[in-house]
Amino acid sequence: MNNSLLQLEVEETVDIKPQLRVRERELLEIIEAIHKVASSDYWKLLKIKVFDGVMASLHNRLIAEKNPTEMYRLQGQIVWAEKYSDLDKMTQAYDNELKSVRKKLYGTD
Repeated sequence: MNNSLLQLEVEETVDIKPQLRVRERELLEIIEAIHKVASSDYWKLLKIKVFDGVMASLHNRLIAEKNPTEMYRLQGQIVWAEKYSDLDKMTQAYDNELKSVRKKLYGTD
């Protein structure tokens, strides 16, 4: 038997903790920024004057639309608008990701 052809399988373990720490830091910064934006009067003004109007317009267009392809496009725009106009939902999504990252990093919630 020729042992020179025998290859040893070596398991490489990649340490992802540095990347997780970077992502944790990014998420904390994003969440803090969202909180500051949400608490500003400028955001309240934009929400009322811009985003609520856009949402109403998209819903009205969807109701009146007959073309299925256009309906799907409008539905996608509504999903996008809802995602970015509701800062509480956005914060919750980032909080959930932060919990997941911390669970991987520290093994706790």
